[in-house]
Parts: sequence; C-alpha cells; structure tokens
Amino acid sequence: MKKAVVLVVEEKALIRMESADIVRDAGFTALEAANADDAVSILAGRRDIRIVLVDITISGTMDGLSLAHAIRNRWPTVHLIVTAALNAMEHGQLPENAHFIRKPYSFEQVTAALCELRSHYRPRIRGVSRRYQSWQFLPELAPPK
Repeated sequence: MKKAVVLVVEEKALIRMESADIVRDAGFTALEAANADDAVSILAGRRDIRIVLVDITISGTMDGLSLAHAIRNRWPTVHLIVTAALNAMEHGQLPENAHFIRKPYSFEQVTAALCELRSHYRPRIRGVSRRYQSWQFLPELAPPK
C-alpha cells in the first residue's frame, strides 16, 4: 500500500527535521518546506500530498495561518494540521476542518492527528477518484463524457 504524503512546513530546521521524523515514524512519507513560498511551490508540483503540517509562525510571503487558508482554497482535499506555541485563535481563525496542535507537541499527538486524517484519505488511482473506480466493472456508473 502506498504511504500518504505529508508536507511539513516549519521555519526552524531542527523542529522541521524532528517533525518530519515523527511523520515518517508514524508510517507516512514526509516532505519538508522551510517557508510558505517553498510549500506552495511543492504543493503545485506534486499531486500526491494529502496532509500539510504547518506552523503558524513561518516566514515567506505569508504566515502559516494565511498559508493554511490558501491551501484550503486552492487544494481543498488536502488535510491541514496547524501548530503554534500559542493558541491559534490568537492569530486568527483556522481554516474549516483544520486540526490544531499546540507546541511543544508529542509524537502521540501528531500520530493521532495523522491517523485520524488518514482514515479520511481516499487514494487516487491513475487520476480517477475512488467513486469512479467501479465504472470499469459497471459501465452505467462511468463518469459522463
């Protein structure tokens, strides 16, 4: 089974590497971005990213909360885990259905959030969503041409 891909967006290199290790230890594939610009570039270039773990206080053309909203608008099927040392509500409203984890977070907290989101993960096969996979066997369920 193919591992779900998680993009870790964290400005501080040590925390980013530790977070990516947690993601890998939880059974996911981890990609890393140091700022919002790198994250958007990676997301635009890859279609297999299912979850983004983003810190609110990152640099770039936007902060982490703005990045989370941009991801929700541009890639609505990507799940979000937002992290911050403070209460996220002090920075603004979280995007719809985003998970929040307060720093410093534990392996168990991140793993629990990832596993919960993985249960919502619907893999794509050859660019066709799962609901259309049955059309191969039941032509009446084929997508319209």
